[in-house]
Amino acid sequence: MNLLFFDSVGGASGDMILAALIDLGVDRIWVEDELNKLGIGTFRLKTDATTDKGIRGLRLTMELPAGKIEKGRKGTENDLRDHAHDHGVKNFLNRLTGHSHSHEHAHPHNHDAHAGQRGLPEIEAILRAAPLPPPVLEKCLAVFGRIADAEAKVHATTPDKIHFHEVGALDSIADIVGCNLCLHRLAVDRIAVGPLPIGQGTVKCAHGILPLPAPATVELLTGFPVYAVDETKETVTPTGAALLTAWKTDDRPPAAGCWTKVGHGLGTHALKDRPNLLRAFLYQEAEQSAGADDCLVLECNLDDMTPELVGGLTLKLLEKGALDVFTTPI
Repeated sequence: MNLLFFDSVGGASGDMILAALIDLGVDRIWVEDELNKLGIGTFRLKTDATTDKGIRGLRLTMELPAGKIEKGRKGTENDLRDHAHDHGVKNFLNRLTGHSHSHEHAHPHNHDAHAGQRGLPEIEAILRAAPLPPPVLEKCLAVFGRIADAEAKVHATTPDKIHFHEVGALDSIADIVGCNLCLHRLAVDRIAVGPLPIGQGTVKCAHGILPLPAPATVELLTGFPVYAVDETKETVTPTGAALLTAWKTDDRPPAAGCWTKVGHGLGTHALKDRPNLLRAFLYQEAEQSAGADDCLVLECNLDDMTPELVGGLTLKLLEKGALDVFTTPI
């Protein structure tokens, strides 16, 4: 059984997740070729091996069909053609509602040939018409559905009335489809996700000041383990939150097994005291020697053992794969 474990110290976004999965060994050109079968234009992926706070990883940029848009290009805050992004990826508040956020990065979009909008039904139609493997299609629909549900709740409307800006939705589709294609390629059985770091403060947008984490991210991460960090950046984007919460099947890595590969995905902007890093561990779980209905019980007497050492031993035994540990005073 293969299990994928995501461990984040800097955050999570669509391009960070995709970069980490490519770093695990998925062929970038294969992902690019598969994205170009969607029938919505030609995508180009670029990965740069670089470091952040001394740790090596891959940073992903994407050239989109409309106007040769590349992630990370600087734009102007008040240009309505621009959709700003933290981590060099989309902020779904921008795309779903047409708001322009003054985050770190922006995509200058060419509207000459793309003046319309796509709603969730139109995006679902694109995905269903594409030659995607059924498990990939199912996961992509689930992720877009989660984002639409979250945005609908934030804006007091219904998911079918949420509109994705046509050009802005292209990188959304590419990230979400690309990540799910990688997941399928890695033949992962289960996915565990550790607690996610959440930045604090506010972000200025065209309509005023919004709190961090962004409202859509708050909805997507409700009930999900997080922890606060001393960063004033958007550490987890709605896309990253939607992917990881839709995928998650486990809370932690397997008790018995070993990781065979580790992928590092880097975000774009520099954080104050931590690398902008997402790690993806590919685990091979240990085979159980006993039958599914069998359980081996080990018993022993401990003499002159302090309670503190018993507690430490209990944790070690559980970490090594014991199903249960208990003591009885005698």
